Parts: sequence; C-alpha cells; structure tokens
Amino acid sequence: MSKEPLPIDDVILSEAEAARMLGFATLTLTNYRLRGVGPPYFQVSGHVVRYSKRRLLDWLEARTVEDAKVQKVEEESKA
Repeated sequence: MSKEPLPIDDVILSEAEAARMLGFATLTLTNYRLRGVGPPYFQVSGHVVRYSKRRLLDWLEARTVEDAKVQKVEEESKA
C-alpha cells in the first residue's frame, strides 16, 4: 500500500462505491482484496473497508494497455 499522504481533496469511497466506479461487482472487488491483487484500501475496522478515489484511478492507470500490446494479442488470437 502507498504510504504517501492523501491529498486533502481526495474522496473516500465505500466498497460498493469503489466497485461501481471500477465497473466491478462488489464481490469481485472483495475477492481481489482477499487475493491481494486489487487496488489499495483502508481497513477501517473489522469488515469496514474504504478506498481512495485517487488511488483507484492510479491503480487503473497502472493497468493501461498500449495499442501495440492490444494489437499483438488480437493478432495472436487470430493465428
């Protein structure tokens, strides 16, 4: 998880809000978190989890696929 302080204007989201923002089912986001492959989160207490909107956007940005990679995958799937 990132140790950088959050900007004062960041928005903190519930798990359901974060899932909706990412276009995932809440259960998918939960499974990602439990497997350690999802975006960074805050464990507030017990089962209460929150997400930083800014860190969700950073997590998505890190998963951007460039056009060349997409084209190569499409070419390989046609072969």
